[in-house]
Amino acid sequence: MFFDFLRTDIALDFTRRPSLLREQILAKEPEMLLCPIILDEVQKVPAVLDEVHGLIESHGLRFILCGSSARKLKRGKANLLGGRAWRYELFPLVSRELKDFDLLRVLNRGLIPSHYFQENYQKSLVGYIQDYLKEEVFAEGLARNIPGFARFFDAMGYSHGELLNFSNIGRDVGIDAKTVREYFQILVDTLIDFILGDGEIALEVKGTSRVDQRELRSLALFMEEYSPKAAIVVSNETQERRVGKIRVVPWRSFLSELWEGGIIR
Repeated sequence: MFFDFLRTDIALDFTRRPSLLREQILAKEPEMLLCPIILDEVQKVPAVLDEVHGLIESHGLRFILCGSSARKLKRGKANLLGGRAWRYELFPLVSRELKDFDLLRVLNRGLIPSHYFQENYQKSLVGYIQDYLKEEVFAEGLARNIPGFARFFDAMGYSHGELLNFSNIGRDVGIDAKTVREYFQILVDTLIDFILGDGEIALEVKGTSRVDQRELRSLALFMEEYSPKAAIVVSNETQERRVGKIRVVPWRSFLSELWEGGIIR
């Protein structure tokens, strides 16, 4: 059984009367209820989660709840099911799914399948970014200081793959470090950015084919202050090497090791 809340008419009906979910489900034959019930774009109708909660408790039904904005559910104070739900995240393509992993193509297009494989990807990519940011960040009012957030977002783009220093970013864009940290959490909640593991790995990405000692200085200082379990520089070098406690790893080797569980255990 499938409910698509991306359809406006269905979303409006269930927004007005969330109990419709329970009534329609319980009207089905018992055999149909043996399979999971799928609710897609559930964040558009957060009130139905109370009905889901009730159906799990009273009838032992199983649900697959799909959505593209967990933050909307949190902000709307929706029923998060109190430990009755297991969370899974569907990521874009990964290196193991592509026979010929073209790094330049990945960096230019991203790994959303429709963008990666589409030849005329530029318009789709620009449209996706503009619409997503407008809906998830600006239109939802997640950032009250829109100019400040825009400057922060540009700064994050330029520092992607490098060590984050909230104070330095704040000075560059003219906002305080506390606000920078809050803005960064917006990126995490909207799945634009993420922290690898529990933050136990210090990771930098360099585009160079030869990482010199000067480029390792900031990572070495970070290790002295925060003592992460491991420090890795991913680069275009062809062979792995170790400089003190820092591993310098070719990007292909890093992706392979990451997929096999060798980076985060």
